[in-house]
Amino acid sequence: SFGGQLALLLAARYPVLGVFATATPCVLKFPFNIPGLEILGLFKKTWKKRLTPEEIENRKNSFYYHRMPSSGLTLVKQANKLIAQSASAITCPLLLFHSTRDRLAAQKSVSWVTSQAGSAIKKTVILNNDKHGIFYSGHENIVAQTIADFTHAHCL
Repeated sequence: SFGGQLALLLAARYPVLGVFATATPCVLKFPFNIPGLEILGLFKKTWKKRLTPEEIENRKNSFYYHRMPSSGLTLVKQANKLIAQSASAITCPLLLFHSTRDRLAAQKSVSWVTSQAGSAIKKTVILNNDKHGIFYSGHENIVAQTIADFTHAHCL
């Protein structure tokens, strides 16, 4: 998610061997794409994450945060502007994961990143679910194996 945005920004600036990113929110879904929505941060400092009981159970014994700082939306939108300006400088192999029905980031985020990035090697994996947290989606074994295969195939 936001970590994927940071990885893309770093790959545009520094010589990294490769990037894998999950559910990168380069194209936001409603209501997060409402212009000016970040002004709500003046009145509410955090938002409770809308996690299903299944997602909470899957995250048991793992680090995660229950609340999202309202400044997070501003940071995501700022990162998107910077990525748009610098994505062509990303030349390392890219592996991008996304869910078909992610509630935060639109699936077209993946095609947007791949169309902007200068990388010759770009692989996308679309998982048939509604989870933003790919590593807690029930597909974590597929994700881990795909990352291992990709890093091995590209000597990363």
